[in-house]
Amino acid sequence: MTTLERPGAVPEENRLIAERRAKLAALRAQGPAYPNHFRRDALAADLLSTYQERDAAWLEANPVRVRVGGRMMFKRLMGKASFVKLADRSGAIQLFLQEETLGATYEAFKSYDVGDILGAVGPLFRTRTGELTVRVSGLQLLVKSLRPLPDKWHGLADTETRYRQRYVDLVMNEASRAVFRTRSAIVRYLRDALEALDFLEVETPMMQPIAGGALVLASVSVAISRGNFNSNENGRSRFFMVISVSESHKHIGMALKRHAMAAKHLVFQLWQRFHQMRLRLDPLLVLLDSFCT
Repeated sequence: MTTLERPGAVPEENRLIAERRAKLAALRAQGPAYPNHFRRDALAADLLSTYQERDAAWLEANPVRVRVGGRMMFKRLMGKASFVKLADRSGAIQLFLQEETLGATYEAFKSYDVGDILGAVGPLFRTRTGELTVRVSGLQLLVKSLRPLPDKWHGLADTETRYRQRYVDLVMNEASRAVFRTRSAIVRYLRDALEALDFLEVETPMMQPIAGGALVLASVSVAISRGNFNSNENGRSRFFMVISVSESHKHIGMALKRHAMAAKHLVFQLWQRFHQMRLRLDPLLVLLDSFCT
C-alpha cells in the first residue's frame, strides 16, 4: 500500500508484492479468489462494549458465537496455535486459532499475510490476561492484500506520504479515522445549518481556461515554450485547476454571484481546496463560500 521509507525498501517491497501475487494466482487456481458470501453479525467495538463486564466463567457458561470480519493487522504464530488482531471499521478484536480445531485451514492460514481481509466464526472467551477473544472454529480468506502495510515499528510517519496516500493512513492510524469522522460531521452540520436558513447549495466549475497559482507555470511550461498556452497539441482547449486561494475565491466567487442572480436565491458552495505539489496545508481543508441576493 505504500513505498517503505528506508534505503533499499523499494526492491524489497517489489519482492513482497511478487510473492503475494503468486499466492493470489494459487488461490485463483483453487476457485473463486474473492468470495462474497461471508456475512458478519458483529463489530469489534460492539462486542467489546457489550461483554466488557462478562468474565471468563460467564462466557464459558453462556457461549456467545459470533461472526466477525476485518483486516488482519497483527499475526503471531506459535506452532500449533496463533493469535491475530482483526480490525474492522469500529475497532479491533483478537482471534485465537488452533491447528486441532481448524485442521487444513490452519495450514492455509500460515501463508496469510498481514493486511489480508478475513472472516472468522467462533465463540467468545477470555485469555489468561483477560482479553476478550474469538476462539476461531471457522476461518476464510476474503481478500488477498497485494501490497504490504507499513512495518510495525516505523509505521507511516512521513506527513507528505500520509497526505498523498490517505488510504494507507486510514488503515494504519485510528487518529486519522477520527479526524475524517469529525470532518464529515462538521461539513454535514454546516450544510444542514445553511439549508435551514433557506440557502441553496450549488456547484460551480472547478476548472477554468486561465491558469492561476504558483504551480500552474511549472506544470504548463512545455506548453508555454511551444507558444501553445491555451490549447494542447490536438487543438483542443486546455483547462487548469484553480490552485491558489486568491485565484480560487476570485473564480468561484464570480460563479456564485451568477448562480445567485439566476436563481434569485441564497446560495453556497462547499469545495475542496487544491494545493501546490508540496503539501503545506492539511488536504482535508474544505472552504465555504456563500452569496446572498
